[in-house]
Amino acid sequence: MNLPIIDQINDPATGRYYQVTDGDKYYPKLLSVSRIVNHYRSSKALNDWRTKLGNEEADRYTEDSQLRGTMGHGFIEDYLLKRKMPSSVHQDLDGYECFLGMLAILPLILPIQIESKTYWVNSQSRGFGGTMDIFGAIDGNRLIIKDTGNPICDGEFLFVGDWKTWKKDKPKYQRVNSIHGGTYYPLLSYFLQCSAYCMALNQRKGFEACNQVLLIGVTPNCLSPFIYYLDPTTVAYYQEKMAEIIDCYYADKPFYWLQFGFDSDINGMLGQRCKLRKDKKIAKKSSKKTIV
Repeated sequence: MNLPIIDQINDPATGRYYQVTDGDKYYPKLLSVSRIVNHYRSSKALNDWRTKLGNEEADRYTEDSQLRGTMGHGFIEDYLLKRKMPSSVHQDLDGYECFLGMLAILPLILPIQIESKTYWVNSQSRGFGGTMDIFGAIDGNRLIIKDTGNPICDGEFLFVGDWKTWKKDKPKYQRVNSIHGGTYYPLLSYFLQCSAYCMALNQRKGFEACNQVLLIGVTPNCLSPFIYYLDPTTVAYYQEKMAEIIDCYYADKPFYWLQFGFDSDINGMLGQRCKLRKDKKIAKKSSKKTIV
């Protein structure tokens, strides 16, 4: 079976989109997942932040964040493929520090696909394209759900994952009470994005290859990653919402993001925070390594 040809186009005027040739099917312009999702996210917080910092400082901060993410992703992917530590820090200390924060979980992951372009379309040939950070396997016994103290499962499970390199500890909570008295859900868009990649992966393979998600985030100097687990029921919930968002976007209809956040909270769909169960043998062995 021939693999689809997926070209990523970064248009400064209209944003990122994907051109897809899949056999006799051609999709000239599938928008990125983030572009579709961000169309409905409230921009008030972003606008307030930019006003507070000023455009010049906000632009510098954004550029630093993009560099940190690019370098951090590069170190992570190189480690997963070669199982070797980076030989140099390069010029981006934050990116390297973010990679070090991921080291606690990276040895547990068996990668199947890394940085893989994919796409999804509905029956009207409307959908999205995107780049999935990782599709892989991990030992569920080593991931402990903080609220229950129980492991995710007994044995390995397949997951779609996304690496996030934050400047501050915003992934620490699923919900945040804002200074204006409202409630903010900072992880919703990430949960949508990861669940959307599950949709795409399953559609491309022709069967349900994966229905579980791990969102893994770090900040510079953090000792262990922030890990959120979405079980199959939660992933299915976000996939339904993603399909609804796509229908609304192409029909130029509203999607009520604030209500979406409240519903997700009330129905227990904000993901489960996990911690790593320490393996004494691995910890003892890794403590002898020298980071260069």
